[in-house]
This record gives sequence, C-alpha cells and structure tokens, in this order.
Amino acid sequence: MVLSRRRKPFPSECVSLIDSPKVSFLRIHRTALLISVLLIASVAVSIYFGSFKPKATRATTISWPFEFSISIDKDSFQQGGEIPINLTLMNISNRTITVTWSDFFLSESKFLPFDVLVTDSNDTYIYQVSKVQGHLASFESRTLEPDAQLVATFVWHQWADRRPQRPLAQKGTYYVKGLTRNMEVSMEGVKQTMQLQTPAMSFTIE
Repeated sequence: MVLSRRRKPFPSECVSLIDSPKVSFLRIHRTALLISVLLIASVAVSIYFGSFKPKATRATTISWPFEFSISIDKDSFQQGGEIPINLTLMNISNRTITVTWSDFFLSESKFLPFDVLVTDSNDTYIYQVSKVQGHLASFESRTLEPDAQLVATFVWHQWADRRPQRPLAQKGTYYVKGLTRNMEVSMEGVKQTMQLQTPAMSFTIE
C-alpha cells in the first residue's frame, strides 16, 4: 500500500520587500546620507560666495593699560571716495581710567582725539591730520571702565597734502596708522602722559 502525502498549498499572501525592516533601514540611511550631502554642499556654497565679501582690516598695539587699534571696513576703495578710518582705545586693565586731552580735532563734526598718518608704498608722506587740520585748544576727558572703549572715526576724502592745492591721491597702495597725542592718563590718582602708535595697515585705491 502506497501512502501519498498531500502537499500543503503555499500561503496566498505575498511578502513585500518594502515592508522588510532591513529595506526600511536602508531607505532611512540613504535619505539621511542625501540630506547630509545637501547640507555640506550648502555650507560650501556659502563659504565660496562669502569669500567675495570685502575683507575687514585691523591693526592693534597693546601697551598696558590700553589696546589701541586702527581699522577700516575693507582693503580697497574707489578713487575719489570716502575712507572711514576707525581708531579704538580700549581699557584692558581691571581699573577705572580717566583720559584727558589738551586739544583735539573734529572729523565730520565729531570728536577726534587721535592723529592719523597716511603714506604711499614708498613710505612718502601723503596726509596727516595734525599737519592739515586745525585743532581745538580745549581740555576734553573720557572715563573708561574696565573693558570699555572709546571709538573715534576719521573720514579721509583721499586728499593729498600738496601745495598750493590738495589733489586726490593717485591709484596705488597706501599705508595708514593711528597715533595718540597730548594724552594724559589718570588711574588711581596717578597721572602720566602716554604716546601710542598702531602698526601700519595697507589698503589700495583703484
């Protein structure tokens, strides 16, 4: 007697690969990878286009209790335009300081207690505030708490100090530095006269 086995029919349900946990994990991983690539590309593009922005320029000297800096917003200017030059005196000590000037200048009708010197690439004198502009013979004081700073701006209109007229500076590379003058410093009852000078900083006129 031969016994025959009946094969059970296969289940009629279809197994979908989409529902597989392994496939779902791979999908999520691929999506996360794509998002990461897009973010990296976006940052790279931002850095690339950001490199075309004008570069800020700054030069600083430190002589306790001050940090004295000169800065401009970019390193190149069109001929005939204005060049704002910022001078910053910062109190880097942990004490209150009073600074007094026996005279000062005005630039665009604003208080300017510092001097500015401009030379060309051959170190030839071009312009200096104290040689061209008249000063106001009047005492002026500022009190600086620790980490406080005094910012003054001189706007150079690119005039060269040449007689009898003052022509515009020619195209080329120039150097500018800031200087203090007639500055008396008072700290905890002790007074002294200080003279500070920033390093020279270059820029071009195009």
